[in-house]
Amino acid sequence: MLEELQLAGHAERTGEPYLRAISQLAAQTRTAPDQITEEQLRQYLLLLRNEKEFAVGSRKVAFSGIQFFYRHVVKRDWETLQKLRVPKQRKLPAVLSRDEVQQLLAAINTPHHRSFFIKLYTLGLRL
Repeated sequence: MLEELQLAGHAERTGEPYLRAISQLAAQTRTAPDQITEEQLRQYLLLLRNEKEFAVGSRKVAFSGIQFFYRHVVKRDWETLQKLRVPKQRKLPAVLSRDEVQQLLAAINTPHHRSFFIKLYTLGLRL
């Protein structure tokens, strides 16, 4: 699998989490990864999502590793792998308290920079 990752142009650090995902799949199903059926894979993916409640980022890494293994190493084109999607995680930015905003603005020494940041904040451009 590591050689396939290298040939596909993946970074070296990608290999470890992908291999971990495959070994966890094999441990959960108690089956060699190349012997796992599509139904076993489907049940494992549902387990990660519903029962183990993996975070979106962790699920994405696990899904990507499993998908890579079955598409490029074992060469199986299962429907389950084609449907595999992880929704993007949307987090709202932290909203500063009035005191935090005042401290932040007070730390700016240059008048034109201070004016600029006050304008940004009052317009709601917090990101």
